[in-house]
Parts: sequence; C-alpha cells; structure tokens
Amino acid sequence: MFTCIKILKHPPHPHSGAIPHQRLGEGQGLALRAYLTACAAMTDLQPPQSGFVRLSILLDKPCTPGDLAKACGVDLDHLGPIVIDGDQALVDVTTEEAPVAREGLKTLGATQLQSRGKKPDPKWAWLRMAVGRNHGMTIGQFRRIMERSPCGPLGKIHLNNTHTLVGIHEEIFNEACSYFADMKINGIAVRPGRPEQGEVTDGPMYLGNKE
Repeated sequence: MFTCIKILKHPPHPHSGAIPHQRLGEGQGLALRAYLTACAAMTDLQPPQSGFVRLSILLDKPCTPGDLAKACGVDLDHLGPIVIDGDQALVDVTTEEAPVAREGLKTLGATQLQSRGKKPDPKWAWLRMAVGRNHGMTIGQFRRIMERSPCGPLGKIHLNNTHTLVGIHEEIFNEACSYFADMKINGIAVRPGRPEQGEVTDGPMYLGNKE
C-alpha cells in the first residue's frame, strides 16, 4: 500500500477529510494541504496530465511528501501528485520546471524521468499571403514553397484569386511571418500576416473526413 498525495495551494473544506501537511519552508510562507488516496499499486496511477512529466526517485532515506515538494524547489502550481511507496517515489511536475525539480530531487536519491504527459494539441492559426491565382500561383507551386519554409505541418489551404490562406501552428506564426517578410513569389510581395476581417469563416485545422 502506498500513499498518493496531491498538493493543494488552498486549505480544504473543514469537513472534506483532507489532511494538512507541513510547510515547504518558513521563507515561502505557504502551508501544504493534502488529501490522501489509498491505491493498490503504483500502476493504478493515471498517466501524467498534459504538460507534466513524472520523475522517479530511489530514496536514500525515508522522506515525506513535504520533503519531496521542498526538494523540487518550484512553486506549488507546478507540482502534481506525489507518490511514496517504500524507498521509491514518484513526483509529477510541469515540463518547464522539470529540470529544476530533477536537480533538486537528486539530493534525496537517484532521480530519472519515468514518463511524459500527452503533448497538448497545437493551436492553429491562419497565415495570409498576398499572392493568389491572379498572380500565377498554383497549388503545386504553393506546396513546394511551403515545404521549404519553417511552417511545418499545414492545415487547410484556400487558394484565392488575390491571396492565399494556409493553416499553420500558432507557435510558428511569428517565425513564418519573418521568413516570408521580404519574399516575393512570381514577382509579388508576400506580405504575410493575419487574415483580413471577413476573409475566413472556418477554422485553419484540417479535419479530414470529419469536415
């Protein structure tokens, strides 16, 4: 039997059965609040949430969940469930804070990455390019141009008379605009940017047969 503890930032309801735990440290001025869930085995744990990784620690000595949380050295917002089973422990932490937490947890024992949460689905955006059919653009030419660009996976493509719209990942939008900023296609400046008002009524992500 092991103990699974989820760190909470705010005190639980007085009749919830939640158990208050120790402080992370006087300097931080935050009290740990935890609720306990009994599970049969570590394999009963759900996979890490999206945006989290799970770190596995082989403890050199007995530790409490508070010890593990403190060793991570990150804000409580970045911690998920903490599990202790004998001399083994699991800590879920956000991906961006995982390197910091991993270094801190090494002070309690050998630490390694066990698993990653599902990568969140990318957000999509329309990229507008001021070159279209009237300028000699064809779908084949457009695809070849995009293959050489940093845009990565493409969504929907709307090849219009005066401009072309293509779905790309939002996170790459600024890089795509920089790439095409000074480019000309068939002698026409691309002028990359967002669609103008009223130019699109659908989403940029390609849904295949679901559409």
